[in-house]
Amino acid sequence: MKDCLNKKQEECSKTSQQKSEKPKSSTEENKKGYKFSQKSLKLLDQCDTKLKYLFLEVIKEIDCSVIEGHRPKHKQDMFYEKGASKLKWPNSKHNLFPSRAVDVIPYPIDWKNIKRFKQLMKVVKKCAKKLDIKIRCGGDWFTFKDYPHYELKGK
Repeated sequence: MKDCLNKKQEECSKTSQQKSEKPKSSTEENKKGYKFSQKSLKLLDQCDTKLKYLFLEVIKEIDCSVIEGHRPKHKQDMFYEKGASKLKWPNSKHNLFPSRAVDVIPYPIDWKNIKRFKQLMKVVKKCAKKLDIKIRCGGDWFTFKDYPHYELKGK
């Protein structure tokens, strides 16, 4: 059985080549020059304000792409049927609007490089602690590793 990461990779590959238009800038706030693409910003805009603040901090430290914010019913049903989600509509935090979950991947994209996903997760946790935002990371789950997934704790 394919794992969740491979299933999300397949969907991401079908929809677009992420970050192809990714602009770089060097501002005082973001000395590394990382910046979200317009597509990533649009997806992040579908998310709870806390997730927006969190990932606008994360991008200052590590290059990444947002691949999922709010997930409508047809897409949640498809992810469930393919095994890329364990939850049916409307039980995922992605199904809320604004979304209380977001899927983010390290850039450049290499779906097999779990080390990079873990590096991203470490930065996300550090930034969440700094901002006092309580999150759960799909990479920490025992039975269903979902490295791109981050969600706000609670309701």
